[in-house]
Amino acid sequence: TRLIVSFLLLSMLPLGITGIISSNKSSQAISSKTSTYSAGILRLLQNKINEQVRNYGIFADQLMLNKEIQDGLVNYDQKSEFERSRLQLYIEQNVLRDNFWIFSTIKGLQIQLDDGRMLYEYGYSTFKENYIQLLLDKARTNKQVDFWAYAETTGGDPCLTLIRRIPSLDGAKGTLGYLIIGIDEKLFSQLTFNDVSLGD
Repeated sequence: TRLIVSFLLLSMLPLGITGIISSNKSSQAISSKTSTYSAGILRLLQNKINEQVRNYGIFADQLMLNKEIQDGLVNYDQKSEFERSRLQLYIEQNVLRDNFWIFSTIKGLQIQLDDGRMLYEYGYSTFKENYIQLLLDKARTNKQVDFWAYAETTGGDPCLTLIRRIPSLDGAKGTLGYLIIGIDEKLFSQLTFNDVSLGD
């Protein structure tokens, strides 16, 4: 019986060592493939998010650099109610209409003067007042032109929010106002992740 036990131990020992080595190698291979695939997915998601963010940045550029909007911010007090209404109509017909593709995701858009008065407002949902003040305070202290944050509408809907400080084109008048764009978080996620395959 000792001979049989010794024989079994000697025959099973190589099998056990081989099994442990194979298991380790297999785990390393799986971990390596998972890491590589995960990194690839994250790169793809990053590119998709950057593409969406860039689209909103381009849209904000068109609003900020528009001469009529700049003039409206600079000369707001000198304009009559009729002229202000004409400017709002101009924004809708000449600026927003050309960017209709982006409006499926936008819950609200505001162009404010530096003192908080409203030059233009668009949207079917407004931001909670405490969020607007918080966003403007952050934008005023932020060194960058663009500032991304989270906000909620009065209906409690979550929004990704882009706040753009609007400087004067000639650089002489400093900050003229602020652009606030509220983006529907769910629709933004759908556009970003819809065609990204996570595989198995």
